[in-house]
Amino acid sequence: MAESNRKELFNIEPDLARFNRWFKEFDKISGVNTGVAIRNQALHLMKDIMGSTPVNTGRARMGWSGLHRKLGKRIAPRGNDPKAQAEGKALGTAKDNSNDKRNPYVEITNNVKYILMLEVGHSKKIPPGGMINTNLKRHADRLKETVAMAISEAGKESQNG
Repeated sequence: MAESNRKELFNIEPDLARFNRWFKEFDKISGVNTGVAIRNQALHLMKDIMGSTPVNTGRARMGWSGLHRKLGKRIAPRGNDPKAQAEGKALGTAKDNSNDKRNPYVEITNNVKYILMLEVGHSKKIPPGGMINTNLKRHADRLKETVAMAISEAGKESQNG
C-alpha cells in the first residue's frame, strides 16, 4: 500500500464506534433507508458542530461546510473576513458514500490548519470536551433514546397485535 502524504492529526474513531453502534440498532428496528438516515444524521451533526465552532473570521466554521455544499445546501457565512471564509470553504471536504448498500458512510473533513487546536480547547468558546466529541456524544445519546423508544413501541405492538 502506498504511503499517504496526508498526516492524520486527529482521529475520532472511538467516539464514532459508539455512535455507529447505536445507529445500526436504530436502522434494524426502524426500517428507514440507511443511506438517507446516515446523510440526514450527518447533516444534523454538522449543523451542531458548526454551531459550536467559534467564529472570528469565519474560516474554521466554513471548513465544516463540505457536506452541505456536496448536497447542494447553503451555509450562511459568519465572521468578519469574507476572504478567510472562502479559504475555509475551500478546505472543507466531504465524501457521501451513503448510498453504498454494503458500507454506507459520510466522511467530513475540515482541513483548516488550526481546527485541532480549537477542538482541544485553544478557544474558551469551545464546549468542554470539544466541538466534535461533545456533539457526537449528544447525537449518540439521542440515537440511543430513539432506539430505546422504538424497541419499547415494537414490544407494545407485538403484545397488542
